[in-house]
Amino acid sequence: MLHVNQFRQNKQNKRQMKAAGKNAAASSKAFEAPDIRNDNSATELSLQRYSIFSLQNVESGHFDVTFLFNEKELYAHSFVLWTASEIFETMLFGVWAKNEPIPITSHSYDDFKEFLTFLYLGQCNINMENIMALVDLSESYNVQILKEKCDQFLTDAKPTVENVFNICESLKTYSLQNALTNLYEFVAINALTILSSQSFLETKKDIVIDIVKMERLIINEEDLFKSVYKWAEYQSQKQKKENPSRLIKSLIKEELSDILPHIRFPIMNIEFLHSDVGM
Repeated sequence: MLHVNQFRQNKQNKRQMKAAGKNAAASSKAFEAPDIRNDNSATELSLQRYSIFSLQNVESGHFDVTFLFNEKELYAHSFVLWTASEIFETMLFGVWAKNEPIPITSHSYDDFKEFLTFLYLGQCNINMENIMALVDLSESYNVQILKEKCDQFLTDAKPTVENVFNICESLKTYSLQNALTNLYEFVAINALTILSSQSFLETKKDIVIDIVKMERLIINEEDLFKSVYKWAEYQSQKQKKENPSRLIKSLIKEELSDILPHIRFPIMNIEFLHSDVGM
């Protein structure tokens, strides 16, 4: 009899668990987010919110956050900010939150407004003038989706000899790997021109090492060595001004120490090795 009662109890428990599962599923479905991908009304609401932000009318905008740029103020709505960024959430509602204007000293009014535009609309005007500011802001406020859009913009952009290394440095800083790979391909294809430019002389050593290590660099090893040596001379002259007691040859040797192991000396012309490299 005991076994029969246990069987009935187990069966009843299974029914209860099954019913609970159905209720949970129904409850979950009730709170499921609607699909708004093709919902024009959702877009219209976003545009309405952005329009209020864009007008910056203090009287009708009902703003509750103020950013201060010297004497200029930018107004926003906390709900838009904290739902898009945990950093903003902490700034606005954390233990150290203050109900006063937030000073912004590292970015311009226009760049910061464009950044906030993205939080309101999910899109903004990205161009070569503001791209690095937007990358920095997306990193600082942990807005990953904007950072990804900036990465894609730079991947699709056409760099120039003048700006390629400045962009490289920023991409390495913010780990925008897709754009960096694309930029290095541009350098590899145009190596002879780019490595003869003033911008190359001014670039950082880690980027020079990245370039020298490239397998598909379209430049012969002799010209590569000459460009790298000129870079080392230029960098050494700058250091010499800061520390006049140092010898130029010693400074050049230090600059080249991390780079030379990646130069392919065995494929160089023998005469060049003797006359220019001293081997």
